[in-house]
Amino acid sequence: ATDRDPRSLASSLREAVHAVDPELALDPSMMGPPSYTLGEVLDYVGRFYDTTGLLSLIGAFGAVWVSILGVYGVLSLDIRRRTREMGVRMAIGASRGAMVGRVLRRGIPQVLPGLGVGLLLAWVVSPFFGLFFGAGRARNPWVFAAAITMYLAATLAAAGGPALRAARIDPARVLRDE
Repeated sequence: ATDRDPRSLASSLREAVHAVDPELALDPSMMGPPSYTLGEVLDYVGRFYDTTGLLSLIGAFGAVWVSILGVYGVLSLDIRRRTREMGVRMAIGASRGAMVGRVLRRGIPQVLPGLGVGLLLAWVVSPFFGLFFGAGRARNPWVFAAAITMYLAATLAAAGGPALRAARIDPARVLRDE
């Protein structure tokens, strides 16, 4: 072991490599003064993983946002198309709560196949992204449970608007417009 600055060893290292194989082409960054301490390299790697993790998080939020808009759009269109049917159901005695439940029961099953495929893909690729979890396990069941919970909560929020709109349908107005 030596107490010397690691940067001062760079020229000795270059000379030793050249003595072993003079034909060895060294990378230009190895020829000049830029040599880095282990701390500097670890700081760079840490910034790389922090940036990559942040970009992955932004992408995940973007994907959830697109799915929320998709669920909202599909259910809104469904409500608009079926306004007459829902008005008739309410006219013959269906409660507002039953209409909300009906819309929510149509919305949740629409996202389950995508959620299943997403979980399967996450399970397969999570070991490759395990570095982003730090000291945690890549396939931590709590992380998967939290992701499922958040996604289903987002789906319920997206379905809530159309469900409330369906509950506010005025059966008299729907039947009068016929």
